[in-house]
Amino acid sequence: MFDIAICDDERYQLGELEEMLCSLAKKMGIYLEIHVFEQGELLLEEIRRGTQFDIIYLDIELNGINGVKLAEELRKSDQTLHIIYVTQYENYIKKSINTMPSGYITKPINVNEFETVFRRVSGWIQGKDVYYRFISDKLPCKVLLKNILYFKSDLRRVEIVCEEQKYKIYKKLDQIEMEFTESCKNQFLRIHQSWLVNYNHINRFGYNWVELSSGEYLPISRKRRGKIEEILGKI
Repeated sequence: MFDIAICDDERYQLGELEEMLCSLAKKMGIYLEIHVFEQGELLLEEIRRGTQFDIIYLDIELNGINGVKLAEELRKSDQTLHIIYVTQYENYIKKSINTMPSGYITKPINVNEFETVFRRVSGWIQGKDVYYRFISDKLPCKVLLKNILYFKSDLRRVEIVCEEQKYKIYKKLDQIEMEFTESCKNQFLRIHQSWLVNYNHINRFGYNWVELSSGEYLPISRKRRGKIEEILGKI
């Protein structure tokens, strides 16, 4: 089951999104609990009361607090929430990137685009409990992907940095990156020759750095800067 919130100040748009989600849930054989909000303030109040959502569909142009400002407030308490912007104004996309959205849907909504974005994000959510398995100090180990902050290349070894522990393995970072490209594309981003970072732990990014949920700052290499900005603008 997925708990989903839709926030849009136009009732017909709320109805359209809810109908599309219900149709897609039936097609995929899954159950969705859908909550609708006509004001961003009401959604924010609901979340502050403790309600948790897996995905929030958020209109950028809202009466009162706008979608980007609302997302900034949400990010103060939840770095892993999946926010999908729904907008007809592409010029807002660049302004919203630092809120780390999981996707964009442009109005008028295309059914195929809507389904593609939902399948990708719901796949990420379902993959939260997937383990990364490896050998460290000659012992088999496994860690939840969601708990990995980043991989750091250290000469012939790679350091796996998790929320509470670190491991060292003999493997090339290029090989690890390839594994994730095949299994969970864009969950781990290569920001530098030496760092492969978990997207879900990126708080924000600047011209040549990313800030992680741990408070660490890691560099974005000049060579990869353009590609990283392009990826973050699409997912």
